[in-house]
Amino acid sequence: MDFKKCDSQEDVDKRVKDCVDFAFQDVLDFDKLMKVAMQKSRGHCNPKMVGEEIKKRLSDKDVPLHEETKKTVTRHKGYDYFCPDPGKWDSCKCKVCGSEMDVKKDCYGPTSWAMAMSKSKRKYDEFACPHLGEEWHNKAYDLLLESENTASESVKRIVLNDLKKVVISNLN
Repeated sequence: MDFKKCDSQEDVDKRVKDCVDFAFQDVLDFDKLMKVAMQKSRGHCNPKMVGEEIKKRLSDKDVPLHEETKKTVTRHKGYDYFCPDPGKWDSCKCKVCGSEMDVKKDCYGPTSWAMAMSKSKRKYDEFACPHLGEEWHNKAYDLLLESENTASESVKRIVLNDLKKVVISNLN
């Protein structure tokens, strides 16, 4: 693949950072970040430089990593991750496991892919489940989605029962 030349090193660095900023909005997995950032760059950035920038960002402490495994965490907006307007909520419970969510007040930045693409930013409070990234929590999320997407009431009851067992066995 032939990469288009940028005018200066500063321009190259800015393009790489913009593409990586865009990719980091909803995704925190290296391979997915690379794919999204390279799609955003439309051939303007060298993949090696994009990969180095992503690795640098992933090593920063602001990126949510699972404490024990140090792997990146996938957040599920509307389930275990929320970004309401500042001061709108005092607390929030995870829709997956029912745990009280951790809160980070008065954040500023894009809260969706559309905002990131349009370079829009806004103030918001960030609520995230303390169990994000844990294997059991990911399984519980998958079960919750399964229960929401099935047309069968009997299958839904079975899946919700399995979800309840997963949550109870891991929170007690």
